[in-house]
Amino acid sequence: MRAPTKTANPELIHNKRISQFWLIFSITGLISGWLYSAAIWLAIFITCLLWLVSASGLLWLARNPDAHAFDFYRTPYWWLKLLDFEFKKEPKNEC
Repeated sequence: MRAPTKTANPELIHNKRISQFWLIFSITGLISGWLYSAAIWLAIFITCLLWLVSASGLLWLARNPDAHAFDFYRTPYWWLKLLDFEFKKEPKNEC
């Protein structure tokens, strides 16, 4: 098994950030009751949560290429990786 890498596809990081944004937006809508009923906001929240779990898992798999898909969920505190916004800039290769 290869060592995990810190770099990943920028598209996967972007998808994770977008899903985090929509999850926070749905929590705000669920709490405030703005625009939709609570049942609709709950459906949106669950959808965004599943999207975030999927995006985090795919990002982890990109960083651990020899790992199996379920290894992400076997790591301790895997759910805390959902809260990692990853704002650190990746080093750019300037030529």
